[in-house]
Amino acid sequence: MSFPLHNTALSVQHLTKVYRIYQRPSDMLREVILGKPRHKEFIALKDISFRVKRGEVLGIIGRNGSGKSTLLKIIAGTLDKTAGAVIINGKVSAILELGTGFHPDYTGRENIYMGGLCLSMTREEIDRKIDQIIEFSELRRVIDQLFRTYSTGMQARLTFATAVSVDPELLLIDEALAVGDEKFQRKCFAKLQEMRDSGTTILFVSHDVNAINQLCDNAILLENGEIIAYGEPYQTTRIYHKLLFGEPDAVQQGPILHSVAEHNQGTTAPGTGDDNRADQQCVNHRPLPIVPDEVHQGAVTEMRYGNKKAEIIDYGIIDATGEKKLTLITGEPYTIFSKVLCYEDIDDIHLGFGIKNVRGIDLFAVNTFVQNVAVPHAKTGDILEGRVSITMWLAPGVYFLYLGAWGLHTSSHYDRRMDALCFKVIGNCKILPESLVNLNASVNVQKISAERNCGNGEESA
Repeated sequence: MSFPLHNTALSVQHLTKVYRIYQRPSDMLREVILGKPRHKEFIALKDISFRVKRGEVLGIIGRNGSGKSTLLKIIAGTLDKTAGAVIINGKVSAILELGTGFHPDYTGRENIYMGGLCLSMTREEIDRKIDQIIEFSELRRVIDQLFRTYSTGMQARLTFATAVSVDPELLLIDEALAVGDEKFQRKCFAKLQEMRDSGTTILFVSHDVNAINQLCDNAILLENGEIIAYGEPYQTTRIYHKLLFGEPDAVQQGPILHSVAEHNQGTTAPGTGDDNRADQQCVNHRPLPIVPDEVHQGAVTEMRYGNKKAEIIDYGIIDATGEKKLTLITGEPYTIFSKVLCYEDIDDIHLGFGIKNVRGIDLFAVNTFVQNVAVPHAKTGDILEGRVSITMWLAPGVYFLYLGAWGLHTSSHYDRRMDALCFKVIGNCKILPESLVNLNASVNVQKISAERNCGNGEESA
């Protein structure tokens, strides 16, 4: 596959990386002398192809060992490829590992020069920018101390500050923001957003799906060295969650299509149906499906996974009268509920509830564990009902409800339903449209008397 270079910052074509694994060091020499292979091959990347437009932010996610770091190292030029091509248009800066290019026995100031030179900056450029780098890193007090005396967070600060000072056209980041305090992490993300808005192309590797959803335009999911998903970040991170918590083999299976509307209509009203035992349902129990991703007229369908020991059979949001609602009014009270049917005896079960926005950012999450709620032991056929009383202080917009039932000590999901319900919040709360929440604000402005200020000034004089 080839890509046109017009408006392209990075083109990766049929990229493959194969490592030769030798059982003993001497096997390498024997292979050369005897001409017979004495190694095994490990394929870290297999026929990877994609392109990134100028000004695009591409997220790269995947489980440990999926090939994320290998991919970035090859693009950065610090690792040789086995086959394929990497075409880069523009200056590259990379943050691949903590302290890359920095020497532990040099001071922070000396390392800025060394790191800058490694990033193809001239000494004159570094001279002009060194105060800016030190200021951004917030390390002026210790900048002349040895780098090895820095904490991991301090090393990350200096590494990031130096890398972004290059004004690169392509920036590669490999989990560099996973360390450091929350304040500096926010500062780094603000800088990345500023660079994105100014046209810098960014490749961002992270396990933080909220960061991927918030920052990236597109995302790639790697598994066993291959791209298994490429597209809108929210959809890609949903498949990533399926790999982490569901059945990984199911990702490769054909789709089982269900729309949000079908799921919304499929739930029954609270208090209806069978009582709190369902033995006949247990007899007829079928394994939980892994519900795939699909875009259905702007609404995202449900994704579902679990080990099938229990199943969320009913859920919803109800108002004060007990009626299910899909359109909520900001500032009004509601109750989120779920009913869980147990297919075997379970003495370790907790229920959880959460809300995401259309970009997949978590806005609210609560569960029985953090609330110190004692969940009763369940027998085969028991139905547990969980309820959360809330005041809907979200700003007007479209949101998604997700629910879960899991074991705390076993760390296993019995049933997890992502984007189980799509609902809308409306209301005139007189806040700016980009707001995520409604804090029930009241704005007041008072005029302070100029005469009173003058009078106070005369008295104090």
